[in-house]
Amino acid sequence: MAPYTRVVNWRQIRAEYRRAFRLAKDRGDTQTTIARRGGLIGPRSGKVLQNEISNLLRNERHGPTVEVFVRAVEGLGVSVSAFFAAVETGEAHAILSEIAARQPEAPADRLHEAERLLRQALAALADVPRPRQKRS
Repeated sequence: MAPYTRVVNWRQIRAEYRRAFRLAKDRGDTQTTIARRGGLIGPRSGKVLQNEISNLLRNERHGPTVEVFVRAVEGLGVSVSAFFAAVETGEAHAILSEIAARQPEAPADRLHEAERLLRQALAALADVPRPRQKRS
């Protein structure tokens, strides 16, 4: 890659992320699969934080926290250093080719995630107090 050539701002970073996201989406990824792959999981709920990806794509003025952004980039299957090198040098094709080369998520992976979520839901239901029945 060429050496650092320009200063970048959030608009440019976001535009590059959106471009990479569209390619990942064309390959079958969703905001949820990208969030899961990047480790955007709620610490208390254990739920995939798909909304973080949505906010990143939508927010034109302010970027997310560094941790969220790093995880969102990693969720695309691209290293953070490769992403920023491509943004800084204008060589977007470098990260787009990384995404294109990544294998799509296997159906078995999706099934394991569905099973995990079902177990969580059942555990949560078990903790819900049941109303007492009146004795006649």
